Amino acid sequence: MPAPIGIKIRHTTAQGKVIPEHCQVMFYFQNKWSVSAVYGAATYSHDHNGKRFDTQIGQNQYASQVEIAVFNPQQEMVPFKDGDTVKGFATVAELYQILEWVSTR
Repeated sequence: MPAPIGIKIRHTTAQGKVIPEHCQVMFYFQNKWSVSAVYGAATYSHDHNGKRFDTQIGQNQYASQVEIAVFNPQQEMVPFKDGDTVKGFATVAELYQILEWVSTR
C-alpha cells in the first residue's frame, strides 16, 4: 500500500480522552515523511489572540501558533536543532518552512 499523501484533521486524545478542544492536522508526503501540527488544550499553542487555549476552542477561534512534530519514514520523531522532539508555539511561517524542509527529504 503506498504512503498516504495529503492532510488529515482529527480530534485527538488529550489527557487520556478524546475532546474537541485538542485538534491535530497531519501532513503526509510522498517521501513517507510526515508532520503533525496540534493546537488546543494541553498543547504548546496560541489562539488567534495570542493566548493559550483553555478547555474550549470557540467556533470562530483558530490557532496562530501550533505545536509541531516531524516523523521520518519509520514514523520515529525527528528532533529539532535544539534536541526537542516537538517545536512549541510555532508560527504559520515556521510551519511552512518545516513543511518545505520535510517535503524535500
